Amino acid sequence: MKGGGILRRGRTIAAMFLSLVVCLVSCTPSTYYVAPNFKTQDGVAIPREGASYDILFTFLPDENAIPSPFKYRMALGSEPGEEMTWDGGVGRMLSFTVPENTTPEERTVRVEVSVGDGQGNYGKWNTIFSGTQQGRAHADIPSISALDALSDMKVGWNLGNTLDASGEWIGLYTEGKPSDYETAWGQAVTTRALIHAFAEAGFGVIRVPVTWAEHLSSDGKVEEAWMARVREVVDYVMDEGLYCILNVHHDTGTEGWLRADMDNYQAIATKFSALWTQIAEEFRDYPHRLLFEGFNEILDEKGTWNAPSTGERGYEAVNRLNQVFVSTVRSTGGNNSDRNLVLCTYAAAYGKEVISAFAVPEDTAQGHLIAEVHSYAPFEFAFDLSQDTGWWAGKDKKVFDSAARATVVGDVNSIGSAFKEKGIPVIIGEYGAANKNNIDERCLQADCYVRTGAANSIVCIHWMGLVDGKDRAPDEAGKINWTEPKLRDAIISAARETWK
Repeated sequence: MKGGGILRRGRTIAAMFLSLVVCLVSCTPSTYYVAPNFKTQDGVAIPREGASYDILFTFLPDENAIPSPFKYRMALGSEPGEEMTWDGGVGRMLSFTVPENTTPEERTVRVEVSVGDGQGNYGKWNTIFSGTQQGRAHADIPSISALDALSDMKVGWNLGNTLDASGEWIGLYTEGKPSDYETAWGQAVTTRALIHAFAEAGFGVIRVPVTWAEHLSSDGKVEEAWMARVREVVDYVMDEGLYCILNVHHDTGTEGWLRADMDNYQAIATKFSALWTQIAEEFRDYPHRLLFEGFNEILDEKGTWNAPSTGERGYEAVNRLNQVFVSTVRSTGGNNSDRNLVLCTYAAAYGKEVISAFAVPEDTAQGHLIAEVHSYAPFEFAFDLSQDTGWWAGKDKKVFDSAARATVVGDVNSIGSAFKEKGIPVIIGEYGAANKNNIDERCLQADCYVRTGAANSIVCIHWMGLVDGKDRAPDEAGKINWTEPKLRDAIISAARETWK
């Protein structure tokens, strides 16, 4: 979507630093929901023999939910670890050296908590994090298949109108800093607190749309400051233990240079490959929770939506560029050798002709490709047509009735079946609806997408909303204000009840 579309136009000798962010929410006095992060500079989840480490253990609590007082300790292997009492501070640093000739189990980092009764008595120690447990606690999930990754991420949100913002006026009327672009379309600068809020709520993946065109030199090099800011935002997502989908966004579309244009294919493909070489090399050793998406809604040279005006030549350009993307990323090695890669159809559309023409690229890694489409349905419900004077005049719809539900269910089932036949899993990278003061109806639409998607093993990623504009900036207490908490709850409830 463009401009929001429907929503608006201290190191030690071993040179490693680990940060462990553990968030606790009490269900009962001895039960915790844990959303930990375990980050290492070189992507190693279990410490190496003979290496020295600094681990920063930080509580980001909801003071109304966490039982107090409690003690915590960080341990290595079977050692009990240093006992500490939480006092509301930002965290504690633990330094240690891993002994030589140890097994992985003996090199496990473990975090334990003991809850007090307020009378000086503490219960048993409960392990809330272990460096060897599987899943999001790992900084570096071992190579994971596309299907398993989708099952793990379940439901997501788009960080829209942010790093994807573009426009010549931004460079002309601002200093052209990364933050000038990031805030140009009405959003606050992205913070760790924002991403933490989504992780805490239960989202599994954040799609990070990025427009690169205005940050490329004449010879196609990405500006260092821009790449650094993109990396910083990706780090926010990774640090929360979430999956992240990083893409090339408004370089496509009606105003982009990245077109499904066979007449200018070679020049486009060369620039496209050079861009993805830089992105892939920047993130080559990032954990497998980072996915790359080749391009967003790519159009032909005439900017035609739904299907190319050039017919087979348009589809050929899309397929060839998808192959360039896969081959380019794989050639950079490291974790990119089997990183899951996401491939959009023409215009991210899902008409029968579009899907039929979509070719799955050849890949040196098996089972690591994912198709992507976008769905805003039904059209008259998802888009604000109240001011439309053309063919859609008078057709605006605010109620998500049985007919609307049937449309979404039919579309999502059809998408699932079509790509299953092609032997590739698929995600709906964008869905949603314009705010027509009909929050209850929009909740029904989101619920329908997520539930029907889950039944087809399709992850649905909501476009924008939820936290919007100034609400994205943390308040004085460091909290994020949810613009649409009711919609958030509908999405998460549907995901928890359907994804197993």
